[in-house]
Amino acid sequence: MSSDAISVAGVVAAYKRPEMLRSLLASLQESRYLRKMIVVDNGLDAEMEAICREQSYPVLYHRPECNLGCGGGVARGLQLALQDPAITHFCCFDDDAHATPGALEALMDGMIAAEADLAVPLIIDADGYIGWQAGLQDRLAWKTILRKRLLPEDYRAICGLKPVPFTWAPWTALALTPRVIRECGYPREDFWFCVEDLEFVLRLTYRHRGVMVPSAVCRHVPPPASGGNEVESGHYLRFCLSLQNLAYVSTRLPHGRRILRHLPGNYLRFFRTFGLKPATVRDVWLAWWLGGMRGQPAGIPGFDSFKQRFLKLAARREQRAVVAQTQPG
Repeated sequence: MSSDAISVAGVVAAYKRPEMLRSLLASLQESRYLRKMIVVDNGLDAEMEAICREQSYPVLYHRPECNLGCGGGVARGLQLALQDPAITHFCCFDDDAHATPGALEALMDGMIAAEADLAVPLIIDADGYIGWQAGLQDRLAWKTILRKRLLPEDYRAICGLKPVPFTWAPWTALALTPRVIRECGYPREDFWFCVEDLEFVLRLTYRHRGVMVPSAVCRHVPPPASGGNEVESGHYLRFCLSLQNLAYVSTRLPHGRRILRHLPGNYLRFFRTFGLKPATVRDVWLAWWLGGMRGQPAGIPGFDSFKQRFLKLAARREQRAVVAQTQPG
C-alpha cells in the first residue's frame, strides 16, 4: 500500500480528563495519515465536547447512552469507524497518551513494511524513558526493553529499527486493520476497565501478526495513583481488578495462556507494593478464586466484588467533593 492510500481513523474512549484529551488531539493534528478522530465520551461531559469542536481537523464526538467502560468505549468507536469504507486503518489511543511528531506516520509505515495487521510504538513516560513494554518475541529486544531508564535511542542503538513481533501489548497506542476486527471481534466489555486491552491484543495476535515499531514513539502520562499505596485506595482496588482479570485471561482463554508465566510476577508485585497483610492476602486469594478458579472477569454480576468496592469508593470521593464545594470560603 502506498502512503497516499493510507487513511487512518483514530479512536479514544475518554473519561473526565479534558486537558489530557486536548493534549492528545493536539499531538495528532499535523499527521498526514489521520483522516478523523472519534472520541467516545464515557464521562458525558460538555467540556469534552467543546474540546472536540475546537480542533482544526475532523473530530467526531460521540456521547453514548451510558458509561460503556474502557473496552466498551473503544468497541463503540471502532464500530463507528468501520462505517466509513474509505478508512484503511484504525489507531486506538488512551486518553492520557500523547503522540510525538511523526509517530503515527512511523507506526503505519513500519506496520505496512512488516506486513502486519497490528502495530504498537515505543511507549515512554513523563521523563522520556521506555515503559509499558510489549511482549516482544525477540530475545535481544525483550532483554533490552526491560532495562531501567532506557531511552528510545538507547533501544535503537542496540536493537536497530527493525519491527519486532509481539504477542501482548497495552493499547496506549495500537494500530490495526479492519480485517482483524471483522475476524476477531471487538474489545470485551465485561472486564470493566482493567486488562481488556491485553485480552484484546492477545486475541488478535493469536491469528494475526503484530509488531512493535521502534521508530514510532508515544508518551503515556497517566495521573498519579489515587490514594497512593494504601489498602482500599483506588490504586489498590484497580490492582485487585487487574489480578482477577489476568487470572481469568491466562487460565481460561486459549489465546491468553501465553501470559500464564507472567501471572506469578504480577501477584508478587502486588505484595511488594501493598505489603503482606491479612487484607492483602485475602484479596489476592479472592482475585485468584474469582478469576482463576471460578473463571469470571471482574465485570460480571456476582463476580464483581472489586468493582463494587471501587464504585463505593468513587461515590464517597464524589460526595466529599460536593460537600467541599458547598462549604463557604
